[in-house]
Amino acid sequence: MKRLVPAPLKLVPNFDPVVDFPADIERLVAAASNAGYTVTPHDVAELWRRHAGDVCAS
Repeated sequence: MKRLVPAPLKLVPNFDPVVDFPADIERLVAAASNAGYTVTPHDVAELWRRHAGDVCAS
């Protein structure tokens, strides 16, 4: 099984998807698992933060 681990960023996130959106995090972990990846909720949250920061900059 492949392992997906995002490299840490220096920026401090202003929200925590694991706390704020637990059902979404669970669904993303399941989708990655179904695609053959091993990923933790923390990894998924970090990927979410990066994607949200790229496409929804404030």
